[in-house]
Amino acid sequence: MRAGKLRTRVFIDEPVPTQNATGELVMTWATKPKVWARFDPLSGREVALMAAQGVSMTITKITVRWSVALSGITSSWRLRCGSTFYNIKSVVNTNNANRELVLLCESGANTG
Repeated sequence: MRAGKLRTRVFIDEPVPTQNATGELVMTWATKPKVWARFDPLSGREVALMAAQGVSMTITKITVRWSVALSGITSSWRLRCGSTFYNIKSVVNTNNANRELVLLCESGANTG
């Protein structure tokens, strides 16, 4: 992978169950070290949510350099770029070579 194609710094968050003050398990996010990423939007679509209001959803292919900190990444994790959250839908370790990860992500509705 050529480093010049990875131009955007992003955070990747892992969900971590934590007990709150009343002993309930709540989901919090543990932030992994920042990584460089390349964004390739794949498609856009309109979906209807609550009272037929249209909300724009985008599927994006995001490529990041593999690191030990990301070795356990799954589709329950999320990616943040600025104020935009991306739900990870699929994780591919290209050629199983531990060089790069291709993440298919969805941004738009209910991604916070």
